[in-house]
Amino acid sequence: TIVLTEGQPLTCGGDFYKFAMRLEVMPNYRLFNVTLLGAVTMRDDIRYDDHFRVDAQIYAEIRSQPTDWLQLRLRSRYLNQDTEDPTYLESNVWSFLEAAWIVTKGTRIGLRYDLFVWLDQRASTANRIPNPEHRFQLDLRTSF
Repeated sequence: TIVLTEGQPLTCGGDFYKFAMRLEVMPNYRLFNVTLLGAVTMRDDIRYDDHFRVDAQIYAEIRSQPTDWLQLRLRSRYLNQDTEDPTYLESNVWSFLEAAWIVTKGTRIGLRYDLFVWLDQRASTANRIPNPEHRFQLDLRTSF
């Protein structure tokens, strides 16, 4: 039993609750499939003494392999690490588009473009250059 007296700090109990829902739509799995996910997390945070901090995340992904040698993927994710205070933790949107060429059964060449946008109002975000951030990736894989 914890007994709090006046002036004694309230400590974090470490409670963490996550509720998530995932929906997959696969009318033709190889040609077109969509995944949607939403999650809400409630967690102890010493900043909030009378309620949980609430985080939210939503993402959507579309995949396609229209031919044996081409794979396409588009994903976008929204993350808000504290829905109550935009100046406390990170909030962002991250999206990417990827195309991959299957050269042989074990060899793949992929090109990917990422767009990362910070949305929160923290000082570190205001000073971030660049915002949004553009990233390019070349992915070469082989297995034997």
